[in-house]
Amino acid sequence: MRRYPVARVYSSDLNRGVETAAVLAQELRVPHETRSALREFPTNTAVSPPAISGGVAMQPVDQPTFDLLEKNVAQALDEIAARGEGSCSIVVAHSGSIRAGIRHLLELPLSSYELNPISYAGFVVLTKDERGSWRTAG
Repeated sequence: MRRYPVARVYSSDLNRGVETAAVLAQELRVPHETRSALREFPTNTAVSPPAISGGVAMQPVDQPTFDLLEKNVAQALDEIAARGEGSCSIVVAHSGSIRAGIRHLLELPLSSYELNPISYAGFVVLTKDERGSWRTAG
């Protein structure tokens, strides 16, 4: 992560995200800001994200709940990107929110939700190209 000029760390307001983001922000000596819109499944409905592991059947995604999650995450990411600060921002969130963010920024269909396995403590780097389109880095 040090190869990117990080200006700020953002996180959901869930404890694990806040704790991880606080450690990153302290290590990188940048501010940390929480955003409740980055919280996974903010409606608190009993919907779990699809299981992503070998041999496990995929669970269907609850469309209304996921739409709300994606709307919230998209708004937060758009605000973060607009703030820009001429450098990189780190967003710490749970995998459902990360998948929603990737879908939004890369303009992927809902069917791609199951295709983005994200490991525990994993990360995804997205960059904006010269045309203003988001791409995965590395």
